[in-house]
Amino acid sequence: MTHKCSWCYRESLDCKKMELQFRDQFQEAEVCSTECEKTFSDFVRYADKNFRKFVLLILISLVLGLIVTFWRIKIDYGALGVLIIFMGPGLALIKYPFVTPQTVERYGGKKAVFFGRVLGLVNMLIGVVFWFVLAKVVP
Repeated sequence: MTHKCSWCYRESLDCKKMELQFRDQFQEAEVCSTECEKTFSDFVRYADKNFRKFVLLILISLVLGLIVTFWRIKIDYGALGVLIIFMGPGLALIKYPFVTPQTVERYGGKKAVFFGRVLGLVNMLIGVVFWFVLAKVVP
């Protein structure tokens, strides 16, 4: 029976089981090679080490964006605040491409990281569009 690698998501007959620790929980994964095992375990350690920074960056950008939005509501309809609200999480996802475990399970870790970065870029582009509409088109 073939199994799919948890990192590259290729099918393999001889996947090796490994145990990963993330935030005081152990999870099992199957990898097809030692290269995938090393890359996946390095990424999980990176995610475990930087998860608080990721959450903090998102929360700070949301709070700061809301403050700036209400402060500048009469100047530019809060466009700068809206830009901050979208850019902060977008930058966080590009720097720390952490997605749900279900995404990793369904597409593999490598594609999930790519999806996280693309989602961050899309988030930033939406912020620029909202900023442009609020600051340039609406007035």
